Amino acid sequence: MLSKSKSILALTAVAALAFSAMQLQAATPIMNITFENDTPGYAPATTYLTGMPNPTVPSQQQPLPITEPFTISGSVTVVENGGVKSVNMVADPTRTAITHLDTAWAVPAPILNLAFDLNIGSASHIASEYASSYPLATNPSTYVAPVTGVTIRDNDWSVGTNVLLRFVAAATTETGGVFGIRVPTASGFEIITFGEYENGQDYNIALNANFTTGELGILVNGKKATLDTPYSVSDFGFDLYTTYFYVNGSDSATPNSIFLGGIRAYTDVPEPASLSILGFAAGALLLRRRKH
Repeated sequence: MLSKSKSILALTAVAALAFSAMQLQAATPIMNITFENDTPGYAPATTYLTGMPNPTVPSQQQPLPITEPFTISGSVTVVENGGVKSVNMVADPTRTAITHLDTAWAVPAPILNLAFDLNIGSASHIASEYASSYPLATNPSTYVAPVTGVTIRDNDWSVGTNVLLRFVAAATTETGGVFGIRVPTASGFEIITFGEYENGQDYNIALNANFTTGELGILVNGKKATLDTPYSVSDFGFDLYTTYFYVNGSDSATPNSIFLGGIRAYTDVPEPASLSILGFAAGALLLRRRKH
């Protein structure tokens, strides 16, 4: 599970913050979910509004930054390790629906920097009744299915093409898999990978998307990651977002299980790469290799 880092990561975090202080002065978080006020062993508190959040409707506005999920479904439990809280999300073979945590924020902005801490505790290949499999962009004969991921949407769910960006982690073995971006193709979807993961290891993922220019920057534990196939994020003409974290069901006796924490989002800095440093600086204080 997610825990405090060793001193070298803390020093790296401090250095990163100092290096980027000028760029970050204008940074205002719209989302900062740390679960610090939640009780371990129980589901996290949620802020449910009637209808999706809408900044033009007073009764549906949310104060910023958002500090609680909008809704949760399935097994989502707060855990604590070394003073750091996260949620353990589990989807076992008996579930026919995915486990999810929906942050459901609504802010007009063309730039998104989203960072979160992720540890895939256990994961297997996924049965077809739980999720579809998709080919790898660089190896179309190899199909994988997302174990977990995050979907960033426009706030208007009535529009069928309102998905702006999809991050996924897909198991390729019983002990690990690949990180990637799920992208549409003429015949469906494919996954463009940008790195590998091992079960039980802590990762800080920072996604920096500019929906006006199409630029997408990715950091994993503060280091730049490169997509194995070029990809430009799409601008469907919308500027309101929801962020949906999920875990799919497993096809083995071992349930798919992840730890998720430190969910932060910013929209008001023109250089999203600088905010990646902030995402890492905050997340680095939680990271260390998990003992087996």
